[in-house]
Amino acid sequence: MAEGARAAGSRCVYISTDYVFDGEQPHGYAEDDPVNPVNLYGVSKAAGELAVRNSCPDSLIVRGSGLFGHAGSSGKGGNLVETMLAKAAAGEPIQVVDDQFAAPTCTRDMADRILLWLEHRVPPGVYHGANRGGTSWYQFCRRIFEIAGVQPDLTPKPAGVQEVRRPLSSILLDTRSERLGLPPNRTWEDALSWYIENRPAQRQEQDPTRGRIPSLGARRPAPPP
Repeated sequence: MAEGARAAGSRCVYISTDYVFDGEQPHGYAEDDPVNPVNLYGVSKAAGELAVRNSCPDSLIVRGSGLFGHAGSSGKGGNLVETMLAKAAAGEPIQVVDDQFAAPTCTRDMADRILLWLEHRVPPGVYHGANRGGTSWYQFCRRIFEIAGVQPDLTPKPAGVQEVRRPLSSILLDTRSERLGLPPNRTWEDALSWYIENRPAQRQEQDPTRGRIPSLGARRPAPPP
């Protein structure tokens, strides 16, 4: 695809991930920080970034983190928000890790960021399209339930030894937009509120003729339960 974009004189946009980092920087990662993936998924995405840069110099490599969107993920059959709300509705006790951190990303917002960068003809390079801020997965789930107005049996737990190693803290920092005179992305809290207020189930109840909102997805290891 990158070679085709170069041949056509077009820009290539490659969607990447926070999993290209090792998670050893608790305050987050800027676009130019060196990559050091800790699992096969991260290795494959880091290799993809390099291949795109080499094949199409006029490319944007856009990293996201903890994606959630109304269309869900075709690879995982949903997203963490819907999984948590379904568990709460079923009355299941829920344990979520509280010692791994990321910058949850609404796919609608990430798509808007990409369009913004393309419209402003930003220089080629790496961009972080995650929502602003960072949080643990436990705190993220806790906020889901607060916004949705439900009170499940939710408790934190340590990550411990996991079958697939994940970065401990992979918060993505957008340091380029401000330098380019562009507005920052909204916070993950605001994005989550928008998502829950506009969930397809709620829209269907209000207007059964309305369809689902399309959004971007990505195959990656699911956030730790």
